[in-house]
Amino acid sequence: MQDIKPPAESQVIEQAVKLGLCAVFLKFFLLWGTGSSVAFVISSMVLGEILGFAHLIFYYTRIRLKYPPLYIKREETLPYRRIIGDIISTALPISVSRITGSLFHVVEAVLVPRSLQAAGMTPQRSIALFGKLTGMAVPLILLPSIMTSSMAMTLIPEISEDVSLNNWKGVKAKTLQALKLTSIISYASASLFIVLGKSVGLLIYGIALVGEFLPFLAAGSIFLYHSAAISSVFRGLGDQITPLKNSLITSLVMVASIYYLIPVPQIGLKGYLLGFVISSLIGFILNLRALNRRVNIIEFAGSWFFMPLIPSAVFGLVLFLIYSAFSSYIREEIVRICLALFTGLPVYLVFAVRYRILKIEDIRRIMNIKIWFNQLFFG
Repeated sequence: MQDIKPPAESQVIEQAVKLGLCAVFLKFFLLWGTGSSVAFVISSMVLGEILGFAHLIFYYTRIRLKYPPLYIKREETLPYRRIIGDIISTALPISVSRITGSLFHVVEAVLVPRSLQAAGMTPQRSIALFGKLTGMAVPLILLPSIMTSSMAMTLIPEISEDVSLNNWKGVKAKTLQALKLTSIISYASASLFIVLGKSVGLLIYGIALVGEFLPFLAAGSIFLYHSAAISSVFRGLGDQITPLKNSLITSLVMVASIYYLIPVPQIGLKGYLLGFVISSLIGFILNLRALNRRVNIIEFAGSWFFMPLIPSAVFGLVLFLIYSAFSSYIREEIVRICLALFTGLPVYLVFAVRYRILKIEDIRRIMNIKIWFNQLFFG
C-alpha cells in the first residue's frame, strides 16, 4: 500500500504519551522516592505502547470497512503454510536483530563503566563519563537520522515494488539516490560536529567534555548512516538475514573494542570512540560488498560517496570562518553558531547543485518537514 501515515501517527501518539506522562510523573511524584518514580515512568511507557497499537487497530478496522476484501478464486491463493512461512522468514530476523541489539546495549552499559574502573577511574566517575557519552553526545550525533530514516522508510516499499515488477534498473536508481542523499546529510552533520562540536556541546549541555566526543562520533556516523541506508535496501529486496549477520559482526567488534581498549589507562574512553568508528566502518564495508553482489553500486561510488566530500569540505570551512570571524564581536554562543549555519547551509546546497550531486527535487525531498516530524517520533 506504501502508506506510511498509520505507523507514523501511531509512533507520534506513543512517544507523545510517553514523554508527557514521564514529565508529569517526574514533576509530581519524584518526592515519593526513586522506586515509585521509576515504576510510574515504566507505566507511562507501557501505556504509550498500548495506545499506539490501539491506533493501528483502529486504522486497520476503518480500512477494512472502507475497502471490502477482494474475492479471489481458491486456486489463485497461496497455501497457508507458505504464507505463514513468508511472514516468519521476514519477522524472525527483524525480531532477532532487535533482541540482540538490546542485549548488546546492556552489555555495553555494564562493560564500559567496569572497563573504565579497570583503567583507574572511580565507579562514580566512570558511570558519569559513560552517561555523558551515551546519554548526551550519542543522541546529538544520531539526530540527523531523522532525515535519513524518513528516506529509508519510503525506500523499502518502493524497492519492493520494483523487485516484484523485475525492474532492477529502478532498484539501482533508487539505491544510488538514497546513498547520495545519505552522503549529503551525513557529511553535512559530520562537518558541523567536527568543526563546532565543542561549541555545540557547551551550548546544549553546558559541558565542554561532551563536545570533545562529537568529532570522533561524527566520523563514525558517516559509515553508520550509509549502513542503515543499505540495510533498508536489503529489506526492500526481502533479505533480512544479511543485515542481521553484519549487525552481529559489528556489535561483536564494538564489544571487543570496549573489552580490550578501554581498560588501557593511556586509551580509556577513547577506546569506545575508536571502536565506534571501526565497527561502523566494518559494518558499512560488509553491507556494501553484500549489496554490490546484487546491485552494482561500487562502480558509481565516485558520484554518491566521494563527490559529496567537496561541498562538505567547503561547508566546514565556511562554518569555521564565520564562527571565528564573529568570536571577537558576539559573545553569545548560540548567535555565532546560528550565523555560521545560516551562512554555510546555502553555500553547501549551492555547491552540491553545482557539482550535480543534488537536484532541486532532491532538496525539496530533504526539506520535507512533514516526513521529518513523523520520523522524529519513530522509536
